[in-house]
Amino acid sequence: MPRRPKDPGKPQDTKTQILEAALKVFSEKGFKGATNEEIAREAGITPGLIYWYFDSKEALFNALFERRSYVVPLTNWLKEHWEASPDLVLRGFGQQFLAIFEQEIIIRLFRLLLSEALRLRPLGEILSSQVYQRVIRTLSRYLAHQAELGRIRRADNFDIVAQGFVGGLISFIIMGRAIPIDEVLALPKEQIVEQMVAVFLAGLGVPGKGDGAVSPSP
Repeated sequence: MPRRPKDPGKPQDTKTQILEAALKVFSEKGFKGATNEEIAREAGITPGLIYWYFDSKEALFNALFERRSYVVPLTNWLKEHWEASPDLVLRGFGQQFLAIFEQEIIIRLFRLLLSEALRLRPLGEILSSQVYQRVIRTLSRYLAHQAELGRIRRADNFDIVAQGFVGGLISFIIMGRAIPIDEVLALPKEQIVEQMVAVFLAGLGVPGKGDGAVSPSP
């Protein structure tokens, strides 16, 4: 790894410059095709300065994904609503998830990750650590907590349950935004979320309440 040079600028400003330049270069050249030299040129800095902040191209992409993706706001939102009822939390989670992907810059990053993750192991690991280990695991722990409170049925593996819910949302993002398919793009996100939550909660209903459906909280 090149020796780290002294950073002459404000650290936060320089880091932001690098991340913004990386997004542009990665989206144009792909992960494999992008070079630190091109990113540095786009950012208006020397190539060696990138290593002051990021040990590798993988570390740079990981930081970019975390900064621009939904991971941090979604996990924080779940933690803030830990005691709220499942119907309210799943609706809020679903609406925020879909709303995030209305931003064009997020769609560019998502397309890049989808196209490269199957071919490049480091990006697959980023997808796993950022999406599965953080978003899905946080939702899984929330659902397990709600089961302990008796609000939903217990499950053998809430990771699978959480992955099913998030996976359903991602399928609409892929077909409605990443590809896109006009018929899916035309669906109101409120309708998508309402239908998904209704079906999901019907399968995780509180034991002993009729057909197992959970009525929305007032």
